[in-house]
Amino acid sequence: MRILCLLLLILPAAFGFVHSPDCANDETPPPAPNQVDLTPWLRQLAAPRRADRLAAEQHLLDLGTGILDQLPDPGTLPTASAREAVRRVRVALETRRARESLRAGVVRWESSGTLKTAVELLAAQTGNRLELDVAENLSAREFVSVSEPLTFWAAVGRLEDQYGLAVRTGANGVMRFTSTPESSASLAQTESGPTRLRLVAAAMKPLPGNPNHDLLRLQWLLEIEPRLLPLFLKLRADDVDARDGEGQVFSPFTPGAVVELSLVGNREPVAVQSDLLISKGELPSELEVSLKFSLYLAAGREEFVFENPLDGTTRTLRRGGVNVSLLPSHAAEGTRRIPLRIVYDTGGPAFESHRNWFDRNPLALERDGRTLAPHAPPRVTLERNGGIGLEFEFPETETPPRPSRLVYTLPTLLTESTFAVERLKVKLSSTTSDRKTQGTP
Repeated sequence: MRILCLLLLILPAAFGFVHSPDCANDETPPPAPNQVDLTPWLRQLAAPRRADRLAAEQHLLDLGTGILDQLPDPGTLPTASAREAVRRVRVALETRRARESLRAGVVRWESSGTLKTAVELLAAQTGNRLELDVAENLSAREFVSVSEPLTFWAAVGRLEDQYGLAVRTGANGVMRFTSTPESSASLAQTESGPTRLRLVAAAMKPLPGNPNHDLLRLQWLLEIEPRLLPLFLKLRADDVDARDGEGQVFSPFTPGAVVELSLVGNREPVAVQSDLLISKGELPSELEVSLKFSLYLAAGREEFVFENPLDGTTRTLRRGGVNVSLLPSHAAEGTRRIPLRIVYDTGGPAFESHRNWFDRNPLALERDGRTLAPHAPPRVTLERNGGIGLEFEFPETETPPRPSRLVYTLPTLLTESTFAVERLKVKLSSTTSDRKTQGTP
């Protein structure tokens, strides 16, 4: 049977035909039910004709990001062309997966259960780290299935309304559901992609020296799905369009101003405000607000795994849009210092902001079944080529070091995305001028 299969593979190639994808090695295990059999296409990457190799590479790209976990180590492939093609496919699909992660997460609650199981499904299907911190009897309350898929923030809103919950994401990237008092309600809220924008307060204030106008201050709370790492927020005063129910437009108090906030990877809710000019003493009963804002985000977290990282060699791994180089380690003052160099394809925010979020990317040295963490956050330096240099310290316990591996988890894409809010309806009341705060900004 093996001889027959080999002939079927060699003869078509000899005459310039594409070999049949159905002729698989007898010893190749069948793919799992939810996987695609990549074997024929990986073989075709080594075909004699360039057109056939390109067709196989394109087919792997067309299969999409679901095959990433099935792609083999390029070093196990027989030809240089196949090895390079698999490297290109992996980088392209990882970059695509990172860009896809900028979309809103989606959950399908297709079966009933409890509040606890609903939160667990929401975490598993969207990739967000969630915790339910409520009384046991509330955690066990019935949850009824939902027929249609929901975005992450629509699902969170449903749980908040149905069970009287509130959510808040900590600096560690974990969103916690807790019981909430009535006072945490928002005046209005909407979602855009992986973000939710809540208007938590509106206050009318006098403007000293301006007899014709008052100031209407809108206080917003921006929440971002915790699986993403926000670096910068930019909001232009001229990008906030506010008008009353009759269509009268309210001008920004500081036209041309730009709010720029360095978020340094902090996943906690972000407070930002908009100031509008309104006629003296004439508070509108309703506002219609449209606005847009941009976020610079780090997305697409991938693991960079270096085997035997203490062997004194320099190696570089590429995942998505970033190269991570491991440099030779050295011993100093009872510690083992391991340097890394990070180079992204695209430029990012100023270096000072980079310094502040690299310590949020986990790194571990695995040895003899144990996981060692660094003593402290890494030393961070700016390299001449625009890259970032990191140096991690571990306890030095033996010489020479035993075999181990280094695992570094890092976002593979730095990108700026613009999000828009269209025609958000806000009800105001005559007490607005007295309400300095509302909710939890």
